[in-house]
Amino acid sequence: MIRHLSIRSLAVIAELDLPLDAGFSVLSGETGAGKSILIDAIGLALGARADSDAVRQGAKRAEVSLEFTLDETAEARQWLAEQALDDPDDSSTCTLRRVINADGGSRAFINGSASTVANLRHLGSLLLDIHGQHDNQRLLQAATARQLLDDTGHYDAELAAVRKAANAWRQAQQALQELDAAATTSPKQLEFLRFQLQELERIAPQSGEMSALAAEHKQLANAGQLLADAEASIAALSDDDASALSLLARVQQLLDKLTKLDDGFANALAAIESAQISVEEAATDVQRRLDGLDLDPARLEQLDARIAELHGLARKHQVPVDELPDHMAALRQELDNAEHAGERRATLVAELESANNTYLAAAKTLSGAREKAGQQFGKAATDILRPLGMADAQLLVEITPKPDAAPHPSGADQVQLLVSANPGLPPRPLAKVASGGELSRISLALLLAAKQDKLPGCMIFDEVDAGIGGGVADIVGQRLQELARRTQVLCVTHLPQVASQADAQLHVRKQVTDGQTSTHVDALSAERRVEELARMLGGIDSTEQATAHAQSMLDAAQKRVVA
Repeated sequence: MIRHLSIRSLAVIAELDLPLDAGFSVLSGETGAGKSILIDAIGLALGARADSDAVRQGAKRAEVSLEFTLDETAEARQWLAEQALDDPDDSSTCTLRRVINADGGSRAFINGSASTVANLRHLGSLLLDIHGQHDNQRLLQAATARQLLDDTGHYDAELAAVRKAANAWRQAQQALQELDAAATTSPKQLEFLRFQLQELERIAPQSGEMSALAAEHKQLANAGQLLADAEASIAALSDDDASALSLLARVQQLLDKLTKLDDGFANALAAIESAQISVEEAATDVQRRLDGLDLDPARLEQLDARIAELHGLARKHQVPVDELPDHMAALRQELDNAEHAGERRATLVAELESANNTYLAAAKTLSGAREKAGQQFGKAATDILRPLGMADAQLLVEITPKPDAAPHPSGADQVQLLVSANPGLPPRPLAKVASGGELSRISLALLLAAKQDKLPGCMIFDEVDAGIGGGVADIVGQRLQELARRTQVLCVTHLPQVASQADAQLHVRKQVTDGQTSTHVDALSAERRVEELARMLGGIDSTEQATAHAQSMLDAAQKRVVA
């Protein structure tokens, strides 16, 4: 769940620190006060696209920070640990921060460590679910319906099998296409391929060869300096009268005498003796390396010739020197395919057919799993939808297998959401049946049904109650309150029926100071909450009746929660 939201210099928000509690919280306020900007800010912290225009006028940058608790999100904790982005002092919390610069660009941070926007998006998907009005239109798309069902159904193994089979089919198809392309190679092209390959094989470039040649060339090119420095090192270590070893020997003799008079010098003596051993080993190592060096000037000429040969070959074939071995292997494969295309085609055709059969079997199994899950999902969504002012509605998930379609990682099914809003009418696609208000309620029912078995740590609803009112709004509030018993729920609403059932109400208001507009958020006390609900019921000038009604709504909601 979100524990704290911090915003600096974003649009009309100059500075905001907002603690959030578990349960059901609503954001209310006049239209244009900045409620949706808070949701946008949360989206930025979760990796949404950043626009430098969102930075507050006069500020150099905007910052948004979200602090989460991870007690109920084991998947997020595991991901953070795998990426070494967890907080070593407290693995139960996580902080996401986004910085947007006024001159363009943005930076992302997870637990104080610089990260990527892609990481913010992935982690955000594990921590939080934002559902806005635009999501209603997405429900009309076939891909959304399929994804909704796949996220809800418990057939991950079947999905994985289809993805694996589709990928195998694609690889076999690509191999066959490459072989067929190779079969069209003309005799002239074949001859040129053989010439290129023979030239490469004659020179025989090796993997990593250039790096080794460069290192050896550097050594030989500096042979004089290398010999002089190595011999000087040996002399300074052990050969000269003033060498390190000679000086240490003199000190060792002195400390040996001192130790016989005062054993307090024993540690110093031991250190000198250890240093003597280290110096002797260093001198021996330098001499051994010097003796093993082959600094033949003729070898330098050979290296120059080999390096020039490789660079010339790389220029001729228009590839980097280090890629010559891979290029040679690719040409060898291309020539082999061209020369033996007829022999291999039958094998590849058989492999492609086998891969297609495996895919069809996996896709059929997935279709069955989807069919079963679709029936359960449709019933669950219908049960949620009917109390929302659509008593006779029925939601169905239609699964239409298309076995003749090319193998696809998502399977061979077309998934469509159907609805019958009134008795006696056959179910039809959402786009042809649902009005704007109905689509909002259907969207909420589908979302709640889809999230019954796996909930994120927080769910945010941005005016998901648009187009409804009265008793339906009251039931929407009840459903959100029920949902909040299992996860944190934050909802932007204009409806008092919804707001009255929240555990906490946050009032969003604009304030103009010295010609600057700023948005502020206040956690309402019980008394101020009644005033805000009365405003939502009766407008700017609340009446005694509106105030009494607001109090009765709060009392009724409290009784339901206690019950």
